[in-house]
Amino acid sequence: MTIKNNKKSAQVEHGFSTQSLSHVILAFITRIFLSQKVGDVESRLTVAQRKVLLSLDVYGPTSMSEIARQEGVTLPAATALMDKLVAMGYVQRVADPRDRRIVLVEPTAEGNSIIENLKQRFMIRLDEILECLTLEDRRELMDALGTLTSIFQKVPALSKHPDR
Repeated sequence: MTIKNNKKSAQVEHGFSTQSLSHVILAFITRIFLSQKVGDVESRLTVAQRKVLLSLDVYGPTSMSEIARQEGVTLPAATALMDKLVAMGYVQRVADPRDRRIVLVEPTAEGNSIIENLKQRFMIRLDEILECLTLEDRRELMDALGTLTSIFQKVPALSKHPDR
């Protein structure tokens, strides 16, 4: 039996558990991501490699330990992932200016070009999806995204670089 004045229990009771929200958000992101077309160059990249490049675009130079944490892999696995991106010429390792013992990864000029292509293709796909919506649907979606943005700005992990 649920106690009615317990806010967490009430949220779970009404379908607002973090797990149910996570499933809904993941479903939307997955549908958009899976329907995205990639170009010839990008098709040579794994999903993990694309994700790392896009993460570097959002957060800037990132430590190997943070990349491992973001990917949910061990440090040696993250290092292997970076070795491949370095070999392709898409990222480079640099010393952290605040602590030269720490190695950061940042995109090269060619890596930035790949990132821009990925973002452009994603935007094209989003435009295709949004064109199917009515004007009223777009207004409702914009309001909902405004609310989502406001809520997510309260989450520390989403409002700044995870390393800092």
